[in-house]
Amino acid sequence: MTVSRSIGMTRGVRGRMNLVAAKLVFVVLVAMPGAAEETTPTVAEEDVVVAGTVGVVDALRTSAAFADAGDRDMAIAVLRDKLAGFKDPADIAHLNLELGQHHMDAGDWQAARDAYGTVVGLTEHLPARMAQTAWNNLATATFQLGDYADVVRVFNEWHGGTVEPTPRSWQTLSLAHYVQGDYEPALEAGLAYAEARRRDGERVSAKFAGLLRFMRYASSAMEVPDAAAPEVADVLEQANERIRAGAPQGAHSALTDALAAPGLDAGDAALLREKLAWVYQLQGNNRGVQELFAEILESVAQGAELPAPIYHRTLLRYAGVSNLLGDHRRALEALEEWRARVHSPSPAEQRRFLEAAAIAHLKLGSDKGGRLGG
Repeated sequence: MTVSRSIGMTRGVRGRMNLVAAKLVFVVLVAMPGAAEETTPTVAEEDVVVAGTVGVVDALRTSAAFADAGDRDMAIAVLRDKLAGFKDPADIAHLNLELGQHHMDAGDWQAARDAYGTVVGLTEHLPARMAQTAWNNLATATFQLGDYADVVRVFNEWHGGTVEPTPRSWQTLSLAHYVQGDYEPALEAGLAYAEARRRDGERVSAKFAGLLRFMRYASSAMEVPDAAAPEVADVLEQANERIRAGAPQGAHSALTDALAAPGLDAGDAALLREKLAWVYQLQGNNRGVQELFAEILESVAQGAELPAPIYHRTLLRYAGVSNLLGDHRRALEALEEWRARVHSPSPAEQRRFLEAAAIAHLKLGSDKGGRLGG
């Protein structure tokens, strides 16, 4: 016997979840509109076909009737009671899939995780779309419990099997990496999500697009350049480890101590200041960020030989933070210097230049922003 119904999704809206990760607060500190807005994984919303024995169908119908009447406790109790009488793996999977949805509705993430954990062990007995729903919602419940490392484990296990990942699964994986400070894999998963949405003829939300921009920047900020001297590379990696551990003050101390070392190469000093600027951003000290970039630019003005890529990106970053602080004339000075020195910018660099120029001219009441990139 087959009953067609939408598992759990007939009883209210599932879309948005409340993040339990306090680490997301630091996104507010980045000068990019949209990146600070809440972005959360969602529960799978898929119409599926439940195929099972008459007893399973009756249990699902009875449970759904209680849920529709507003008695979720009885809806859960019916399923738990019926589960004890079934031995067939497909029946057990079907009932736990619905049980997990009831627990999702109630916000009981641990119980939902337990139910979906049972289902994913039985996915060979389920249609592919139901298996996808189980994996997706297991990851979402795990995320809501704050066990981000286990979200990554869930996806590694899932993606290593035969069940095709969903676009939403890539989104949840991206967010799990992100809140752990693992920005490069977060970006990779986020881009996979965006590509999956594009293939479906859809676009990611403006909020997630802003988060992707932040991930690109954060991934770059956490790099340890090959050009760094070995002792400087060690300090940069130590700073990264402390940032990931949620201890930016420890990173600050390591970087300032390294900057005080005598005989420091100008390029290495710039790399240390770049990392320290990232720490200041995480701490909300945008004035400190501006001062550090100004120190790098001043070293060049005093005759220091700095690798061109470092100098060029410092000019753009100085312009960006200066705009954020309202120092729009300083932003324009840095942008003019950048335009004079960079003759073949990448599309991303050109876009950042034009955006910063437009902001500066708009705030200064000028209409020249559109002509700066001419």
